[in-house]
Amino acid sequence: MDLSSDTVDAVTLDELVASSTVLSAPDGVPHDVVSTLHGTPAPAAFISSPWLREHRALVFLDGQCRIGDHVLVHDRKSGVHVRDEW
Repeated sequence: MDLSSDTVDAVTLDELVASSTVLSAPDGVPHDVVSTLHGTPAPAAFISSPWLREHRALVFLDGQCRIGDHVLVHDRKSGVHVRDEW
């Protein structure tokens, strides 16, 4: 999807809401990861939606996403983890 777009169509909105997750410290996610995400602006496509405006997009390439000094990994069975905690 184009995160710079001003809108999200209904089908994509449903998919995004259904695939969202909560990352919180101290529940296995370092505080600086959560802090960095809170300081990141929501994508333009999310701001117009009351369902998405407080969400942030994480883009995983080859199952990994760098946030500051940490690498998040995504596993279809176990979800999102900080790599150094595996």
